[in-house]
Amino acid sequence: RLKHTESDRLQVQIQAYLDNVFDVGTLLEDAETKNAALERVEELEENLTTVSQER
Repeated sequence: RLKHTESDRLQVQIQAYLDNVFDVGTLLEDAETKNAALERVEELEENLTTVSQER
């Protein structure tokens, strides 16, 4: 089918809207995981600096 009817176009827009809903819980969990990882990176960098200075 080459041409969409108005209702088909509207249905596509509605589905795109519904698919674009954010899962706030997952976003929050991802942010917390990222922050924990960044803290661990900072800790490891400090340890590496300490070990490098001891040599």
